[in-house]
Amino acid sequence: MRQEKDDQIGKNCLTTHASIIRPLIDYFYILQKTDHIKFKVVIADVPIQGALFEKIIEENGLNTLMDYYISHFDMDLKLIDLRHEKAINDKSGSFKTISVNDDPLGYTKLHLEESFLDDIVKDYKKIGASGYGAKSTSSQHKSVGVHFYHIPNTVLAADLFINVPKIKTHKKAGITLAMKNLIGINVDKGWIPHFRRGSIKSGGDEFDDKEVLLKSLVTKAHLFLLGKSKYLFFFARKIFRIFFKNLFKSNFKDLNKLSKYDR
Repeated sequence: MRQEKDDQIGKNCLTTHASIIRPLIDYFYILQKTDHIKFKVVIADVPIQGALFEKIIEENGLNTLMDYYISHFDMDLKLIDLRHEKAINDKSGSFKTISVNDDPLGYTKLHLEESFLDDIVKDYKKIGASGYGAKSTSSQHKSVGVHFYHIPNTVLAADLFINVPKIKTHKKAGITLAMKNLIGINVDKGWIPHFRRGSIKSGGDEFDDKEVLLKSLVTKAHLFLLGKSKYLFFFARKIFRIFFKNLFKSNFKDLNKLSKYDR
C-alpha cells in the first residue's frame, strides 16, 4: 500500500498504480519470447484537459516502470498521453485550452447507430456535462441512432484492447469499475452525456428536488459564464458565494460547481 502524503492524501483512488500494470507487461514479454513473435505494447490514457500527465506517471510509478523495461528488456513498449487538447492554468484560476493532438495516429469521430441513450434522446436538449457549453453534449446526440464520440485511433487500431478496471465509486451510478476507463478513451469529454439538466421533478437528473432555486441559478449562471471574460466569471462567482452562503447554508457546497472558468 502506498503511503499518501501532503496534497496527495486521498489521491491513490484516482490513478492506477504501476504495480497493477506490471504483471500485464511481464506476460506480454514472456509471450513474445516463448512464441517467438513481436508486437507493440501501448499504455495509454486520455485524462481530463487540466491533468498534469508527467506528474501523474511520476507519482503512480509508471515512468520508473517504463525506464526499467526499456533499459532491461527487448520489447516495443510505449506510454502515450492521447489527449488532443490540454488546459493550461494561468495561475488566476482560469484555463486556456490548447490543441496538442498527441495521438500519433490521429482521431476518429465515431458514430454509434445503437445506444441505450435512445431511450431518453427525446430530451437531448437537456443533455449536458459539467464544465462544457450548453450545446457541446446535446449536439452529438440529437436523435435515435445518432450518437457521436471522439476516440483516439491508437485505441481503435489496437488488435487487443485491455481495459484495466479500477474500483471506483460514483455518487450517481454507485460503482463504475471498468466503465470509467471506457469514458476515459473519449478525447472530447463534453461529448459524453453526464446528466439531463434540471431537477428530478422537472424531468432532469442533474440534481435532486431540494432547494431547486439555488441549484438552477448556479447551473444557469455557470452555463452563461462559460467562455466569457474570466473577470466577469470571477466577479459573478464571488457574488454567488456571498449571497447564497447565507441564504442556503446547508447546500453552499453546491456552489463548487461554479468554481472553474473553462473553455
